[in-house]
Amino acid sequence: VPDEVDRVAKTIQTWNESYRLVNESEMRGVGISHVVNHAYGLQCLATNKLLNRACTIGRVDAIVCSTDKNFLVPVGGALIISPNKSVIDSISKNYPGRASASPMVDLFITMLSMGLDGYKGILDERRRLIGLFKAKLENVAKSFGERLLDCPRNSISFGITLDNLAVIEDATESKDYLGAKSLETRQIRLTKEKNAQITKFGSMLFTRCISGTRIVP
Repeated sequence: VPDEVDRVAKTIQTWNESYRLVNESEMRGVGISHVVNHAYGLQCLATNKLLNRACTIGRVDAIVCSTDKNFLVPVGGALIISPNKSVIDSISKNYPGRASASPMVDLFITMLSMGLDGYKGILDERRRLIGLFKAKLENVAKSFGERLLDCPRNSISFGITLDNLAVIEDATESKDYLGAKSLETRQIRLTKEKNAQITKFGSMLFTRCISGTRIVP
């Protein structure tokens, strides 16, 4: 779910303006800066509109987007966007020579291959298929006794429950589980074991090169 960056930007701008009025002798530029982590956001129309509004009504210094998450290229690159040209100029003067140019070459080749119309077409196709994807994922979840999480404002990531992934003995039926005598202690130990099994599932996905997933016990 996207943060309300427009309200954050407006709050920062208001605070900075009031700070400068009280501290007129302070150096120009002193105040709160606002950098937005927009990792997946370029492919989401709603978050882009929210950011445009934030840049219009408040303070946004820089927006950072991952190239791999938005442009079908390997991991390793990022785009830095700012409504203030001086911010980009300052970053450009401080950063060159400290990283590989490969991510930008990958992006350049990809964009030349797809073109603007091709890229927009992929974004349109993604929006059309979201409903179908959610329906299919929900069917898979139901087949394993789980459910799809309802997050109407989130069109980037999708989640399902893992309630039946780890089946652990009921603490009330176990009189002496792992040496624990009290019901409360047994319940704590049972919960820890269940969480450990769920976390292990996450590691199994990772070792099989399935990236982008998050397992939260």
